[in-house]
Amino acid sequence: MGGTAGPARACAPHVPAWRPLRGWSQSQLQSACQRLDTVQAAWSLAWGLSAPAGGCTARAAGAADLHLATWVALTTSDGEVRAWMGDTMLGADLRRILWGDVPAGPLAAALGGQCAADLQSRLASLLGLIVAPSPSRGPTVDDVAPWSGAVLVEQALAPRRQLLLLSAEAIDPLIPRVAPQRSEPAALVGLDEALRNRRLALQVRLAGCTVDLGALAGLRIDDVVRLDHGLQQPATVTDGQGRPCFAAHLARRGDRKAIVLAPLASVPKEFP
Repeated sequence: MGGTAGPARACAPHVPAWRPLRGWSQSQLQSACQRLDTVQAAWSLAWGLSAPAGGCTARAAGAADLHLATWVALTTSDGEVRAWMGDTMLGADLRRILWGDVPAGPLAAALGGQCAADLQSRLASLLGLIVAPSPSRGPTVDDVAPWSGAVLVEQALAPRRQLLLLSAEAIDPLIPRVAPQRSEPAALVGLDEALRNRRLALQVRLAGCTVDLGALAGLRIDDVVRLDHGLQQPATVTDGQGRPCFAAHLARRGDRKAIVLAPLASVPKEFP
């Protein structure tokens, strides 16, 4: 029983038919890290903490990074998820940094939590996002697909590192915009003006002559040899590679020999 052909459809309907490919150079990622380091330095100063020496690093995110932390979403004001923060033991770590090994009490725990929340709020503000209320959507494989532009950022925070998973839309505002270099085309000038200051080695060639061996053996200095070149026949001016450039007539200018250039077409075809 024969079938009829139906409309073609993608083998994987969940994959969008078109998606822009996004990627960042190392210098662009370093510029983004500098912006993040500036925010972290201001936060450290506000809380009396020493600035970490390691700074932050950034690289293209992948599927393996999804399991590095429990993620807290950062969203736009419309609720669109654009980035995630790793929900590690940041509050507990900060409490120990602020209070040392003193047994944790309600005040110390609350202060550590406020310190961590302030860092998250500052980072979210830099990205133009807000911390989403729990529960929130975590990152998926599609969010970190190759050439999605997603970036994993690690910020040094002793004894751990703060993780940020940024979509292309989230990190884009941190990437500096460099205007493309446009060079104005040079104005066109005439050939004579363009070559005016250039020195070219030219040769003037006359038609040769034929001398038999007997006559050649008898030649002496000051002998006159007749050339096969008519008095009104132009010579050929060639460049250093022997390519014809102009026709020319022999002339004199003051006490110096000279040539008067003419179009190459005036040289007979049989002339070399």
